[in-house]
Amino acid sequence: QNQVYVIATLKMRGTDKCVVVAATHLKAKKGAANDRIRRVQASQLRRRAERKAETLKERGREDVGVLILGDFNCEPSDTAVRHVLSRGECGDDAAKSREFRSAYPVDVDQTDSSSPEGDLYTTWKTREDGTVR
Repeated sequence: QNQVYVIATLKMRGTDKCVVVAATHLKAKKGAANDRIRRVQASQLRRRAERKAETLKERGREDVGVLILGDFNCEPSDTAVRHVLSRGECGDDAAKSREFRSAYPVDVDQTDSSSPEGDLYTTWKTREDGTVR
């Protein structure tokens, strides 16, 4: 796969506080095979960000946050998003200790997916042949 991610550690000046920031652009296109790829990619990203945070804690950092962001190319109800938000489903003990939440409402009923103006999620694409979700 040619999708990549970036994981960086940011430290607040004058403090011992750090945040691990993980950014990605997951596999696009619809279909079961791509859904599985996105789930694996999201799981891997979460796992690696969690490991980075745990390594920082082992090195003496006390306050380490984790921020995962990017274009997941899916709806909030899809498995890639749910996998990142679900506590302890990534297979690592470190992941079991951290709880994530979305910056957006993940209850699909809270959004109006019938128009780009009413949609909270940026899943609309405009190309030469029109706009599609």
